[in-house]
Amino acid sequence: MRSSRALLTCAAIGALSGLLVIGLSPVTSALALLSPPLYALVASVHMLGPLLAAAWLRRPGAATLTALVSGLVALVATTLGPLLVLALVVPAAVMDLVLWASGRRRDRVLVWVVTGLVGGAVIAAITIPVIDSRLLSPALVALVAGARLIAVTAVALAARALAGRLTRAGLRPPPA
Repeated sequence: MRSSRALLTCAAIGALSGLLVIGLSPVTSALALLSPPLYALVASVHMLGPLLAAAWLRRPGAATLTALVSGLVALVATTLGPLLVLALVVPAAVMDLVLWASGRRRDRVLVWVVTGLVGGAVIAAITIPVIDSRLLSPALVALVAGARLIAVTAVALAARALAGRLTRAGLRPPPA
């Protein structure tokens, strides 16, 4: 990213996303213990900021940088601590790669579905090892993975739609 405005946009979206993570932290912490599949659904909203940045700015690395800022903002206020940064940055980086690889086709709904599915798979792989081993069963793993795939795909499509609405409302991303 070469534009200061694009960097500042990522920082602003990341800061707001970090506040969302902090606000949801009591809920997600409780759900992680009580219902891992429900936790997987709710916590997937943490990818909204990074995916919005990717959809609106249309620049390589926008989701990753936004996730990094989000993780750093929320770092001290969540039970995950430094692991939160990795849990946000790794899937965002993978989703950035999917969007980058899509090239000119990145506006297509199918690209955002694939981005969500790939990101959901990465987040599920990160989520499952932290579930209490006494609760783990093949059914629970399948439910958590399915919840992540569905929820992150829905968040990706919502971010794409929100970016379109921002543009239609007259808010323009920084020029490339």
